[in-house]
Amino acid sequence: MSILSDELSVDPLTRGYAGMTDEEAAIDLNTVYQTRLRPLTMIEVREWAGLGARGFKIFSAISDGALTDQQRNVAYVADKLLGTDSGSLDPGNDLHVAMVQELVDASIIDVGDRDALVAKATDNVSRGIKLGVGVVRVGHVQIARAV
Repeated sequence: MSILSDELSVDPLTRGYAGMTDEEAAIDLNTVYQTRLRPLTMIEVREWAGLGARGFKIFSAISDGALTDQQRNVAYVADKLLGTDSGSLDPGNDLHVAMVQELVDASIIDVGDRDALVAKATDNVSRGIKLGVGVVRVGHVQIARAV
């Protein structure tokens, strides 16, 4: 309840909760108007790699003598990840982000490919979901405001 209480009192996105009824606040907190990044399963990464020859570009980069050892290494690791069902590609993990960016910097994949990967990892969610409180009921708002 403290997360919801803080959201309603601080109103960090200036939604105007102070001027809303409990019902209006609950409706607003359940309205889908935000996004969040989530980890992608390896199946989802393979779906992404299956378009635009992305998987082939990564595989081909492994033996591309024009690339540095590190660039070929990142392609090798990416190819191995594409071949497994375990693990995930997490946009919240700085090492994962750096690996994808290195693929872009080496021109193994392009910015559009990276952006498509980010789009695949982006979910449209409500403020309640983004805060981690789930679906907000009128009673939840009443209790949070009473705290």
